[in-house]
Amino acid sequence: YERLKRKGKLIRCKHFIINYSENGLECHRLGLVVPKRYFKKAVERNRLKRCVREWFRLHKHDIDEPYKDLVVIAIGNIEDLSCRKVAKELCGLCSSAGLGRFVLRL
Repeated sequence: YERLKRKGKLIRCKHFIINYSENGLECHRLGLVVPKRYFKKAVERNRLKRCVREWFRLHKHDIDEPYKDLVVIAIGNIEDLSCRKVAKELCGLCSSAGLGRFVLRL
């Protein structure tokens, strides 16, 4: 996480920040940060983590090579967002950053 924070690129939207960088490996990797400051209850944090992991599982093949490390940081209140809306926001964010061509699956 620290390497991406120092040397990676950063993109942001209303609810998420994504740090990304090439990793030199044979696969994409995902890291998640869901702070207690924004999500007081563990149920909320875990639900959001499940949504983001599912988005990554379905869309990791849409991310262009070379392989990358992605750290998704949740910011702000996302209680009203469904998993579909989370996926839509992450797809739009990654597409605008030029990480690949994302077709919403969920």
